Amino acid sequence: MHAAAITHSRLTFERFDETYLEKSWHWLHDPEIKRLTMSPDFTKEDQLRWFARLPEMTDYQIWGVACDGVPIGVVGLKHVNQTEAEYWGYLGDRDYWNAGLGRKMMRFALSQAREQGLSELYLNVYKQNPRAIHLYTRFGFKATGENGEALHMRRPLNEVTESGTPAFSVVRYTPDRKEAWNTFVNVAKNATFVFHRDYMDYHQDRFTDYSLMVFEGRKLVALLPANLAADGTVHSHEGLSYGGLVVARPAPLHEVLSCFHACLRYLHERQISLLRFKRLPGFYNTLPDDEVAYALFLLEARLYRRDCAAVVSQDDRLSFQERRRRQIKKAGRFNVRIVPETNFSAYWERVLVPRLAARHGVKPVHTIEEITLLASRFPENIRQFSVYWNHEIVAGTTIFEMPTVAHAQYIAVTEPGQNLGALDYLFQWLIDERYRGKRYFDFGICNEHDGRVLNHGLMAWKEGFGARSFAHDFYEIATANYGKLESVIPATLADC
Repeated sequence: MHAAAITHSRLTFERFDETYLEKSWHWLHDPEIKRLTMSPDFTKEDQLRWFARLPEMTDYQIWGVACDGVPIGVVGLKHVNQTEAEYWGYLGDRDYWNAGLGRKMMRFALSQAREQGLSELYLNVYKQNPRAIHLYTRFGFKATGENGEALHMRRPLNEVTESGTPAFSVVRYTPDRKEAWNTFVNVAKNATFVFHRDYMDYHQDRFTDYSLMVFEGRKLVALLPANLAADGTVHSHEGLSYGGLVVARPAPLHEVLSCFHACLRYLHERQISLLRFKRLPGFYNTLPDDEVAYALFLLEARLYRRDCAAVVSQDDRLSFQERRRRQIKKAGRFNVRIVPETNFSAYWERVLVPRLAARHGVKPVHTIEEITLLASRFPENIRQFSVYWNHEIVAGTTIFEMPTVAHAQYIAVTEPGQNLGALDYLFQWLIDERYRGKRYFDFGICNEHDGRVLNHGLMAWKEGFGARSFAHDFYEIATANYGKLESVIPATLADC
């Protein structure tokens, strides 16, 4: 096989089974491979006894390496303890030599070591193997001694090259990292309170969390809120309306691209072939956030859904339509009252739930118990505004407040409230008075069926308040395409 063809092939790391056992018997009895790996003599019986003990060897980790499903080598960590491990690996199939696959094997091992919290890796390499020594040096290993034919090399896991450039590494979120996660969300340039773990974890029983945390050296630099679906794909968290790659306020383009590259490579190395990625709509950001748009272009990501969010720009307002003004005046004549409430029960039980059931045959995403819990955790962000007429609740909305945006999470009105113009009266007050100081007021989307159906009546009502559309995009990304970002990120970072 030609090296050029191999470069674009899919490398996977899988369980070391009887197939790899048999292959390794032949590979390690190839005189050149035996010399380069400094393997001792062993018999078939020795190998079988070793394989039988493998499940009990807690300090020994081994993976088979396959290229497009063809077993070609082995990689692993041994002498694993709480702080360090020894790297080892080889390509047994000569057809796959000199194709750059050793770099992918090393990246995988580094990722595994970081995920286990190790602080150092070391290795022993044959002194007469200059290609391997060059590879290890490129990945930041430094010679620390010799033992016979072996050169001993070592590297800390918070470095990437001899120059000390910090490595980008990825770990899955675990509850012990909650404080670090939340602290980062609070200072990120493109995050809202729904990325806070106290929000995300309210429905943890419904989703298998697969959120990722990206570190540059020991510094947390990005988050990817995500979950693992039943079909084995990873999604921008399906329990949230929007997602994205959350980055720090000062993050430059190359850093965002490097973080995205690291996340996709991490998923690819774990045989997760597809990431379904939903962006955070741009109006939520306090700073420009199209670094990811550039990454999606380079990755040849497939746009599979686009919703239209109806948004009022408070800095450049359009006038309310005449019909909306008439409804507002009518509600005023009937002396309807707007009441900010801390108890969500009346709205949920007498307006929202029955109206959603009657008109659409659905239930709210949040139960009354869930929204009450979340409002207790985020009292400054989740607010209820209800409209009353003659002591009867006739309309309301649940608002999610962000620093620059007020988002109407739920909107509902009873038939009497609709006849009174209660919703128009409520939203005129919200837009003109309560949230006049926000940059945007977000009514939410008017789409169904992955954006291919538009509710024209609902959109016309929202546009009657001066709302216009922002796109909310959803993409499919083949994780194997992470290499397409390597032309635009520093070469040393691509080898992290």
